[in-house]
Amino acid sequence: MAGNSVYDIGSVNSPNHYPMLQACVPSIQASIPQQGIMPMPMFTPGQHQQLLRMLEQTSIDETTGSANMVGISFLPILKWIIDTGASHHMIGDPRYLQHKDLIENAGKVQLPTGDSANVSHIGDCHIGGGDVFRKVLCVPAFKFNLMSVYQVTKNLNCSVTFFPKYCVFQDLSSVKMRVIGEKEDGLYTLSSQSNNEKVTPQRCLAAT
Repeated sequence: MAGNSVYDIGSVNSPNHYPMLQACVPSIQASIPQQGIMPMPMFTPGQHQQLLRMLEQTSIDETTGSANMVGISFLPILKWIIDTGASHHMIGDPRYLQHKDLIENAGKVQLPTGDSANVSHIGDCHIGGGDVFRKVLCVPAFKFNLMSVYQVTKNLNCSVTFFPKYCVFQDLSSVKMRVIGEKEDGLYTLSSQSNNEKVTPQRCLAAT
């Protein structure tokens, strides 16, 4: 999917320039973003158009999507769009993050709409089965969640194989299948159950 990307990676609001990023090399370290440089989502033209249609259909009502029972807030199942070009995982709701840091002046990412949006938090996201995504970027203006294939294969020691109607995540050590994603409206997706039910303390950091 990344080979036909309609995006170019570059710097945003930064005096510095990193040529390696323009080569679409997933070399951005999984750390607090610096110098205002953010990885951008990468899709084929068809996937890009489908994502734009999904964005148009998404409600801007921030109060929907969670249930409350006896004073405890339960977050809905988290649906990820599997992205072979993203160098970081990205979500739109900070409630799914644990051990999260509030980031100041972290720079921006370019959205599929062409707009730029701020990164507000970075933290860990529990996806069920004991697996955790580390250093996940939170972009509240983006209403979807991107799963970085690069980060998954690197940190969870697995491979991802794409088929016409689904994709398979396979453990490299045991060769056992971990999970299956499905193709939905031209995009590969995977749903995960988060256990982030409680509000966690935040630390405020200034990106330099």
